[in-house]
Amino acid sequence: RTTTRMMHAIAWLLNQKAFFKGEISEFQLRHHGRLPPPQPEGTREQLALLSPEVADVVMRSVAFYARIQRLDRAWRDRFQLRPAAVHRLRERLGVAFAAR
Repeated sequence: RTTTRMMHAIAWLLNQKAFFKGEISEFQLRHHGRLPPPQPEGTREQLALLSPEVADVVMRSVAFYARIQRLDRAWRDRFQLRPAAVHRLRERLGVAFAAR
């Protein structure tokens, strides 16, 4: 679970990096850059079976993923506040045709 959690977070970060470098569009980022739901964390009993060092890595990966989720949610909320490009284009076309 920890490996999967970290791979999803790293993939998300790499998609963000590609977007900010102009290698992918905002549409591609929204379409392919979604962060999957978190993996189940496991129980206290399961963590107790691990060495303290490994349990610490697991818990740090959970905290890291939660931080990435907050960033992803904030980015998606920002996007939802803006009208989509298609919606804006439809509005402009509607205004243009209404003026005729």
